[in-house]
Amino acid sequence: KSYLQQTVEVAETEQVFSDKISNTGMHNIYSVPTNVSNYLNEQFPSHHLSHLSTVLIETQSKISIQSEEKHLFVHLIDSRAYISAFQHTNLLFFNSFEYKSAKDFIYYLLLIFDQLNLSQETTPVALSGQLVEDAEIYRLLKRYLPQFNFLEPPAFINYGAKMEGHSKYMYFGVLCLSITA
Repeated sequence: KSYLQQTVEVAETEQVFSDKISNTGMHNIYSVPTNVSNYLNEQFPSHHLSHLSTVLIETQSKISIQSEEKHLFVHLIDSRAYISAFQHTNLLFFNSFEYKSAKDFIYYLLLIFDQLNLSQETTPVALSGQLVEDAEIYRLLKRYLPQFNFLEPPAFINYGAKMEGHSKYMYFGVLCLSITA
């Protein structure tokens, strides 16, 4: 708790947890409201709590084996973006942030490109989560990042027959849980 409090405020009504991120030597430290933690413990006594960012990084690392070049993953949920940069299986960057507008989102994303010396023209960007093609974020991505695509599900994620015809990239975050559990 004292470590986490160096960067964010941790309320008295929250508990602090830590996830070890495989093959990185890193830990993801986060807080959860105590009432949520207690509920999960009561309803699912043998559950394993993990932060969304942990399961995203773990799964994206498995996907990154396929490429030696630097590439980005962007996962959107509600008004929060989770952005990871990898080169092969090496995690180069991870951060999440809330955005209020599509312009805020694209500004921050382009700032990451600048900080990591990535080419907007050639760096692959894989998108997942809550994004549709008629959204302003989609239009801005298309304008500034010609190498972005919706994340294709890797072979080790089984979506099942009922998902045929659906935009599978939208469910990537939830399905990552089944891989890392």
